[in-house]
Amino acid sequence: MKSLTRARAVVIATGALIGLAAAVSPGAPATAASLSAGGFTTSGKAPKTAVAAGSEAALTAVVTSSTSRTVLVDLEVYSPAGVKVYQRAWDSQSLTANKAAKFPTTWAVPGATGAGTYVVKVGVFTPAWAQLLHWNDKAKTFKVTSTSPSTTTSTVASTTTTVPSGGLPALPAAWPRTFELGVSDSPGGAAAMKA
Repeated sequence: MKSLTRARAVVIATGALIGLAAAVSPGAPATAASLSAGGFTTSGKAPKTAVAAGSEAALTAVVTSSTSRTVLVDLEVYSPAGVKVYQRAWDSQSLTANKAAKFPTTWAVPGATGAGTYVVKVGVFTPAWAQLLHWNDKAKTFKVTSTSPSTTTSTVASTTTTVPSGGLPALPAAWPRTFELGVSDSPGGAAAMKA
């Protein structure tokens, strides 16, 4: 009987560890909208009705901490295909113990955004992205609908642009011959940028 009780305790402890790992790991799926783990409880708010592509979606990360502390709060939106389409972070935010803090933002949904269910994820980090403290992989979901084609017709005036026969003017003397574009992120943000 003692070995059966001991085996049951091991199974319960293992299940608790797996549940904690899922709550803290950014890649692990979660089913609850509100998640408590690592001294934090997080959830999200999103529109209750479908949002049309080309309009705006009001989103909010809600974070409650068991102790007073300073953190970075991260809100991310993922498409039905699992691609990050929006991110907003608030660094050096002071949380009061057991008091819910709300972090609202507005996502301007691009017109070419595909229809489907989008997922709001909420993360809590130490300031400047130094360490992940809590991750809610499914804080909220909301639907996006594609824009419907217009049924009205309109007449657009046609214009013609004439290029001078001599070609384009020469570049100014101090102008660079090449121009390169790149991306950068704050320290510790490489994983988020890669995603």
